[in-house]
Amino acid sequence: MARIGTVVVNGESNLVSDEPHNSSRVRMTVAEAARALGISESAVRKRVKRGKLEHERAPNGRLIVYLNSATTSDESHDAKTERYVRGLEDRVEQLRNELDQERDANRENKLIIAALEERIAELEASQTATVEPERREPHPPTIDPNDAVLVQFIITAVASIAAATVFVVSVLSGEVVLAGLAGGLTLFSIVGFLTHWWLFRFGADRIQGRPSELRSETSASRQAESHQDRQAAKKKLPLFLDLLLQLFICLVLVFGFVKPFVVEAFYIPSPSMVPTLEIGDRVLVNKFIYRFSDPQRGDIIVFRSVAEGGVDLIKRVVGLPGDKVELLHGQVYLNGQRQNEPYVVNKPCVSGMPKTCSYGPVTVPKGHYFVMGDNRANSADSRFIGPVPKKTIVGEAFLRIWPPGRVGLLEEPSPNGSR
Repeated sequence: MARIGTVVVNGESNLVSDEPHNSSRVRMTVAEAARALGISESAVRKRVKRGKLEHERAPNGRLIVYLNSATTSDESHDAKTERYVRGLEDRVEQLRNELDQERDANRENKLIIAALEERIAELEASQTATVEPERREPHPPTIDPNDAVLVQFIITAVASIAAATVFVVSVLSGEVVLAGLAGGLTLFSIVGFLTHWWLFRFGADRIQGRPSELRSETSASRQAESHQDRQAAKKKLPLFLDLLLQLFICLVLVFGFVKPFVVEAFYIPSPSMVPTLEIGDRVLVNKFIYRFSDPQRGDIIVFRSVAEGGVDLIKRVVGLPGDKVELLHGQVYLNGQRQNEPYVVNKPCVSGMPKTCSYGPVTVPKGHYFVMGDNRANSADSRFIGPVPKKTIVGEAFLRIWPPGRVGLLEEPSPNGSR
């Protein structure tokens, strides 16, 4: 019966058979064989799988490898190590040689690239010298489309707004002179559209009308820009339609925004504000000022009279919310103090006419304003229709635009002597 002995290698117990075996072979574990051969344990297992090393399994399943004693001797191991080192040195030298060759090749490539770049620069310089005389041929100066559009917008916008404003006033008044002025301004607007649009189109055509051979010599980026210009030109509307479209936009801005929310012209049909405003006067009314502030004493306002069926009336503010208003002998007393009213020149007190000599006293409710006409003897104001709610106020009249001899701002002192 064979005997089983215990061999301890690197702190591990390995069961190795005591069976006699060939003395020329050395029996060892995988770790010992790796150290003896100077390779890794995985390399030893690979050799075992390939059948290059004799081996067996110990009773505990551990792999046992057999090596020749000559292979495991110190002298053989040193010789093998020396050969391995020499092989590494040879490999390092080979890699150095390959690296030097790569460096030489890169240096040569850089020299070739530099020569090519120099040649390309020379060719570009020669092409520029060839094309330069053609570029120096006299051409009419081109106009920057952006500048043309800006100038066109400013001129036509101002002309359109002015023409529309005067046209509205002329229609309301039926004046031939105003109608002619409105027609002249409208004609000026159309001429401005045509002139600046022609300049814009002329400048764009000059940019796009360069010779084909010159375009063929330009760079790829310039050709792309020229292609984009041609595409944009194809998308442009005809001149007539473009003109109508811009006129329509200007009219929409004037009648859709300016008139409803900013400024509107009003016609004076009655003598209630004489002498400040005469019959037939036209005034501009600021329609947004009272969105940010409240009416003040002395302001001339336009409001919709509920008592008159929603008709627009124009009067002067006399009393503010909370004020006590009283009329004695035709003079206005505000909170017990007599008011100085230099804009009232007509006789304010007419005997036999109600509410012209005496009225009140009344207290102006919150959110309301007491208004009166400057022609106190002929004005249907708060003495007859009551205080005016703020929500019915259209705006403040600030400028007389007709007749020409009386054009000016409506700035009159308030009852207390200040504006």
